[in-house]
Amino acid sequence: MNAHPQPLPPHLATLVASTIPRLASEHDGEVVATARAIGLMLRSAGLDFHDLAKIVTGAVATDEEAMIVDCLNQRDLFNARECRFLENARDLIGGGHELTAKQVKWLRDLHRIAVTKWDRSERAA
Repeated sequence: MNAHPQPLPPHLATLVASTIPRLASEHDGEVVATARAIGLMLRSAGLDFHDLAKIVTGAVATDEEAMIVDCLNQRDLFNARECRFLENARDLIGGGHELTAKQVKWLRDLHRIAVTKWDRSERAA
């Protein structure tokens, strides 16, 4: 179980959503098989049913929150102004506010840098 599960990847969310109605079957074997299949799908994304419950109830990090965490974990890639922006964005979202379109664009640009640098360092290792 993850403390802060990420949203399901879209392809997996679609697959899980299309499988859930089979849990309403009158046949116990089909219900068990469906539950096991969903469990396997979740495990393929590093999640479990506890994480799915958090996702369904909305207790999950937004895409923006996840990007901020990724960037702040690599803050050495960014200058002081960019770090302040990331910290302020984290505080805004944590306080229940949404980022503006301009702020989301900047965040995505910073996240692209963090992911690109991380990918390069992983390949070099």
